This record gives sequence, structure tokens and C-alpha cells, in this order.
Amino acid sequence: MSDPEVSVVVPCYNAERYVLSTVRSLLAQGLGDRLEILVVDDGSRDASVQRIRASGLPVRLLHQANAGVAAARNRGAAEARGRLLAFCDADDLWLPGKLARQLAGLRRFPDARLASSGWHVWVSDDPEPPSWDAWLPACAPGMAAEHELTCDDRYPELLEDCVVWTSTVVMDRALFQEMGGFDTTLPVGEDYDLWLRCSRRTSIVMDRASLALYRMHPASITKKPLARNFKG
Repeated sequence: MSDPEVSVVVPCYNAERYVLSTVRSLLAQGLGDRLEILVVDDGSRDASVQRIRASGLPVRLLHQANAGVAAARNRGAAEARGRLLAFCDADDLWLPGKLARQLAGLRRFPDARLASSGWHVWVSDDPEPPSWDAWLPACAPGMAAEHELTCDDRYPELLEDCVVWTSTVVMDRALFQEMGGFDTTLPVGEDYDLWLRCSRRTSIVMDRASLALYRMHPASITKKPLARNFKG
């Protein structure tokens, strides 16, 4: 069996309510055998693993003791077989056509080794969005317009703000290996750190259309207060 083109790494910790809808949104990209999905269970204490197994969905399920999202993503990347790596958190969703559009962007700019896109913040505890037909006009205006797609040196822009969101990233797996993956010593911002480092090595294809849903719900990590203040 030939290796897939894209391997998607899904770190999963206590995401039983959302992970199946996340996986289904990845499978709906229509790549068939060209897509590999690796769900990395980061020591979940809920029924995430049982739900994935019972679903029969075509994923590779990996397990590790709880070590945090950076370690879980690194584990998945280490096991991946695709030439390209993508990431999606276990409570986020990809819109239909997201991956095909980004692959086309990387073909259009062959020197770029990383692609990202816009996203839409979705405040909801519902496992599924109401309707993809309802979301597409709001999230991805001008999806067919070439002017939405650019390829530039993103380092100056990233110094000001983290304009690359992890659940939209598609990147060369070799670049991930060159960068040493996510820094597991960082308590927060390990994704921002990686995109900054990558931007010193490669230009980034940026699609201004919103191609994914960033779910905000009561258990979101961005909603939780930190046990320590790491600022300043």
C-alpha cells in the first residue's frame, strides 16, 4: 500500500463529545487513501478512546500517558507516513474543500513549505454545526477568488500576532522534522513558537478565506485560567 499524501494529527484529551465530528470533517475532505488520520490519545479519562473504536472510522489510534498537546502532536508526527503534515484539534472542524484548496495553493507556490488559512470562531458546545450549507457563505467568502491566496515572508507579521492557527496548518513533514517539532518545555504558546521558527526557514501560503471552525466551549484550553502567570 502506497504512503498517503497527507497525515493529519489529532491530539485528543477528554474530547468524547467532539472528536467523532472532528474526524468526520477530515474524512469529508475527499482524499480517500491519500489521507491518513492519526488520533493521539493523551491519557484521556473519559470515553474518547471507546467512542473512536466503536465508530469504526478509519483512523490510526495512538496512546500515550498524559504529556500535553505538544507531546501528543509530536508523537503523531513521528508516526505519520505522509509527505505533508496537517493538524486539527479534537474539538475543531474543517470546512468542506479546505484541504484541496490548500494543496492547490502549495502546488501554485512550490517553494513554500507551509500553508495556513483564516478561521471562524464558533462558540458552541454542540458536537455538530447546524449545517455546512449555512456555514460556507459566512466562513469562506470568495473561496474561488485567487486574490484570497498569497505567499510571503510571514516572520514580521508573526512577530506582531500569531496569524497562523494550528488547526489550519498543512506543512512539509521534513520541515517539521528540521524544526524539531513542538517545544514540549513551553507551558503555553508552543504552536506560536513553531510557526515563528518555520517562518525563518520558508515562506507561508496564506489563504484569507476561513476554512475551519475554531470551537470555543466551556472546556476549551483558551477559556481556562492558568495555574501560573507566565507573562512578563
